[in-house]
Amino acid sequence: MKSNAPINPAWRLSGLRSYTSPMKLSPHWYDLPTLTVRGRNPHLECRLSGSRAGLQLIRRGRESFAWTNIAPGRRLIDLRWLHAEPGFQPRAGDGVYIRAKALGEDARLRTHEYRLVSPPLDEIIFEDEDLQVIYHPGNSNYTLITFSPMDMPVLGHNYWCQTLVVKESISTIGFVAKRAHWYLADSMRAAIDAAKRTRRGQVITYGSSMGAYGALKWAERLGATGVVAIAPQYSIDPNLAPFDHRYTDRFDPRWHSNMALDAADCASRALIIYDPTDAPDAAHADLICQKLPNARRVPIKGPGHRMAYALAGTRTAKQLFTAARTGDVRSLGSLVDRCTGDVAKSNGN
Repeated sequence: MKSNAPINPAWRLSGLRSYTSPMKLSPHWYDLPTLTVRGRNPHLECRLSGSRAGLQLIRRGRESFAWTNIAPGRRLIDLRWLHAEPGFQPRAGDGVYIRAKALGEDARLRTHEYRLVSPPLDEIIFEDEDLQVIYHPGNSNYTLITFSPMDMPVLGHNYWCQTLVVKESISTIGFVAKRAHWYLADSMRAAIDAAKRTRRGQVITYGSSMGAYGALKWAERLGATGVVAIAPQYSIDPNLAPFDHRYTDRFDPRWHSNMALDAADCASRALIIYDPTDAPDAAHADLICQKLPNARRVPIKGPGHRMAYALAGTRTAKQLFTAARTGDVRSLGSLVDRCTGDVAKSNGN
């Protein structure tokens, strides 16, 4: 059998129905129930225990067939990629049946038909020399609006938190900065108007560092009811944030002279997640919580400014999004304890 190409994780498998219970195979070919090919990308999942087994897949009413042998474990077979007689390629509506036999002792087989379903296509809804805004349609009853961090590569199809939102089918609008303007480029208002035409349901903004500033700065204009801001900056103006020299070379008076956050930017619930042992981040968090009446501190000791890495993972992100939507910061207690413990373990403490 030709080796299967890796399946893009953005695609998903849609199971149809199981055709056989685990059955013991004999050394002779045995016909299993007929499959009906569905969709353009038919797959067959085989779960085999015991010894190796041989499989033949034969189109009903035709001479053409494909065959392979499989090892114990789980194997996903793309019916189009098997070594086959000419003309085998199955099409929707074709009946295909399996012949199976054991190639050793005690081989047991379960089969299941799948179709491989591509995700909805992401759409670029705004772009200029400073920004790109990408829409990912999902099945969630809210829209997540993400802001990429500084120096994230712009590849034309990527955005902050992409792997998670595709996996969880979250409706998402991703703002991607093409340079370190802290989402203060002249075109931001036009980009936001495009996002507002696309958003559906409740809106949560989300970002880390420079992206967290964008999530806070534009929350009110985007109609957000909640914000998840990881290690945000209050300002990078050295006159307003003299305690932080990390972004001095990024400061541009054209954009950043009047960038300090205030209540008019974000009246919604905002989770300010930061490491209290990181002096610059803690100072930014203090200023932000002084200026934004609904900001709530979520201190997590240890990760430093790379807090986003400590919060990586589906379970953690979903907890944060739920807390931002409901305002229940107390529910994050277990998350804080878990992340603090993980950091301590990684540091050998």
